[in-house]
Amino acid sequence: MKFPEQPTGAPRKNSGSALPLRRFATGVLAAIGLCGANASMAQTTYFTEGTRTIAKLGVQGNQAYIGFVEALTANCKWGYLYIAPDRKVMYAEFLAAKIANKKVSRVDYSQPGGTGTQCVAEIVELSE
Repeated sequence: MKFPEQPTGAPRKNSGSALPLRRFATGVLAAIGLCGANASMAQTTYFTEGTRTIAKLGVQGNQAYIGFVEALTANCKWGYLYIAPDRKVMYAEFLAAKIANKKVSRVDYSQPGGTGTQCVAEIVELSE
């Protein structure tokens, strides 16, 4: 196999201005890479809690939240579990438990941002 011939001519001289720009770009890319690596280190953690008594149930804007008398295992922001806006049935389940003065027998939640960040309710079960 024969490669095409390279054009002949004198190579271009380096004006000297490309080297500092290349070093700057390399530094910027390295910094972006480190930021991305730190962000990807935060993994979602999942928790399951047993019997809990509802202390507070509220909504701010389109974000519902719930607080329990008993402390949660995870260090959740503000000590609350948040209910995603698209999980209205879950909010209704918590509301039914609060109105009927029933305890929540099981609640599973996730903490996508790591310790001290917002916890999101995933599963709720009520006991008879």
